[in-house]
Amino acid sequence: PVQESCLCPADNHCHCCDLCHSHTPIIAGAFFPSLYRQLHPCVSLPLSRHYSILRGLQSVTVTADTERSGLKKQLVVVHDAVRPVVCRRTLDDVIGNAAVHGCAGAVVDCTSTILTTTGDGFMDRALNRSQCRRSEMPQAFHLSKLIEAYNDADEDLMLHGTECLDVYHRHNHGDSVALVTAKPELHWKVTYAEDFQKAERLLEALRL
Repeated sequence: PVQESCLCPADNHCHCCDLCHSHTPIIAGAFFPSLYRQLHPCVSLPLSRHYSILRGLQSVTVTADTERSGLKKQLVVVHDAVRPVVCRRTLDDVIGNAAVHGCAGAVVDCTSTILTTTGDGFMDRALNRSQCRRSEMPQAFHLSKLIEAYNDADEDLMLHGTECLDVYHRHNHGDSVALVTAKPELHWKVTYAEDFQKAERLLEALRL
């Protein structure tokens, strides 16, 4: 249910043509029969987050390149299935900003100060909280530019990086990355076992 809740808003979106999901075999067998629309062919989960996204992009590109023209004008939305709530307004704002600027992502304000560390358990410095935002999902990109960015990324970034906006920004230096402020109570990540209960309660409340 958590994964289906974040796919359905995209599936129902008027501008959504294809859906692609990176998965493990166990998840695929249990999850995909519940979807009511034919998904784009699914891709198995590879070594890292970025390789997973790249494999999905390559799958989508095959269809986009063979079935439709104007690949450079197409947008792709990237979402993390452990973020169960997709606010339609935020999704619209992210897509709209990506269409104009080339790339956009949802963010929420930081309510705690962020500390960088030396790597051995000691503080390095404190970041200015007013200049920091917590990166969330969804994010949207010009499809061709995101593929170029991933193809240009080095192995260390592909294996250990965690931020799609960073991959895009490093490659497309001339493009601004638009940040869309989202509601923190709706944009959070299922990380611990107890978060599933929180997600279920929130999704049930949103259905009422």
